[in-house]
Amino acid sequence: MKKMYLFFLLCAGLAACHPQKQEIPEQVIGLAPVYAVGDWQAVRVSEPQPIRELGKMYYKDGFIFAGERGKGIHIIDNRDPANPKRVRFVEIAGNTDVAIKGNLLYANNLQDLLVFDIANLDNIRLVNRRQNVFPQVISGGNHPEGYRGFFECVDPQQGVVVYWEERLLQSPQCWR
Repeated sequence: MKKMYLFFLLCAGLAACHPQKQEIPEQVIGLAPVYAVGDWQAVRVSEPQPIRELGKMYYKDGFIFAGERGKGIHIIDNRDPANPKRVRFVEIAGNTDVAIKGNLLYANNLQDLLVFDIANLDNIRLVNRRQNVFPQVISGGNHPEGYRGFFECVDPQQGVVVYWEERLLQSPQCWR
């Protein structure tokens, strides 16, 4: 039993160690924050958009609801699986999660919880907003979650980070 405990302790200790970067490269591929522009609480239903960074997906009544990290939710008609069709995009700044129960779709808009009525996909309606349900979404946004590598440091003067995107960075000062 003691050997197993020591083994797990050693593994945990090694996993926690990350070598310090000795040199900052002039250019490197890394992550850059994308800030909320304008009214980040504004949500709207628009025409289909290209899917760039697929997130969590839900299937309901022949439709796929696919999250786009930081941007919103794609709605895809999959009643004919051989010919799926993108039908709508629900634009939600800072969206990172989605859930469905019955005819209600739940999504975050940065730290706010939104509830949409999706009984009629031709008339998707926001029926409730609970503010500041997820305050950690903003307070924890000073680095890309679960990322190891170089990234552009967050500038709080530019606003709230809604997501991170891969870019060519010039002499980045932040890393994990």
